[in-house]
This record gives sequence, C-alpha cells and structure tokens, in this order.
Amino acid sequence: MEITSESFPSCAVVHPVGTLDRRSAPELEAVLQALAGQGQSRVVLDLSDVGEMSSAGLRVIISAAKLLRSERLGGDLRLAAPSVRVVQVLELAGLLPVLKVFDADEPAIASFADPPPARKRA
Repeated sequence: MEITSESFPSCAVVHPVGTLDRRSAPELEAVLQALAGQGQSRVVLDLSDVGEMSSAGLRVIISAAKLLRSERLGGDLRLAAPSVRVVQVLELAGLLPVLKVFDADEPAIASFADPPPARKRA
C-alpha cells in the first residue's frame, strides 16, 4: 500500500492507495499514530483510492478515531471519498452513524475550519 499525507492549517490529509487489509492495515495505523504523536489531532482519511477494505481496515479506522477523539488530543477523524464498496463495509459494521463521511476532500477539510479546542494537559 502506498500512503501519502499532506498538512493543511486545519488538519492533515492521509491518502492510502490500494487494498486496506491485514497486510496493509499496520502501515496505515503507523502513519495515523505518528501524526497523533506529532500533535496532529485532526485528520482526513481520503479513501478515494481504496478499492477494498477488510475488518483489519475497520479496526484501524476505529482505533484512529478513538485516539484522535481522546481527551488528550480532542480532535477527530473524517473520512473522504470512500468507494461504494468501502461505504458498504462501513455500513455493515454500523460505523456510518459514528463517523463523519464526506464525498470529497474539500468538504472534509473545510469541516475542520474552526480552531481545535484547547488540549488537556496530562
């Protein structure tokens, strides 16, 4: 899996390309955890080039959302441009009501226009 990321003033955009399965999920998870470790609490995950996603991919998305939404980071995860097949997987897993999903990067990035809330000190 090829993964690129780009920083914007309001968030980071992560763009994986390929199949998100048990082999590629750890790589994506490492990228998302590294961003959180660098203090990036707002992330758009652009799924436009992810054709297939397994339960391992779901686990990465869930764990990233939990991490970014944690009290320590106070951020969030947005999903952008998922394919029909990926939306079906998210729907079957019951995740559509708890994740913010956008048709494209631009509205997902714009949804982070407000400054992040003050972080809690540990």
